[in-house]
Amino acid sequence: MQELRGTGVALATPFNEDLSVDFDGLAKLIDYNIDGGVDYLVVMGTTAENATLSAQEKDAVIKKAIEVNAGRLPLVLGVGGNNTAAVINE
Repeated sequence: MQELRGTGVALATPFNEDLSVDFDGLAKLIDYNIDGGVDYLVVMGTTAENATLSAQEKDAVIKKAIEVNAGRLPLVLGVGGNNTAAVINE
């Protein structure tokens, strides 16, 4: 595992008005933070509304973040939630 140094940003998950994940907004958020000079990104941390997302949505957010990041920064891919059994399964 790579040692993380510097400033990391825990990304929030943007949503559309219909409460679906806003993947375009997520891409913009990732680019904004990278352009702003952060050193790494935290995806699906406790700031990411992961307790309210389905397993499929979480997987899609992580895949999109990896795609948009394109190896530019280290990523911390978190798993969390308020259902311990579900988190263990993930």
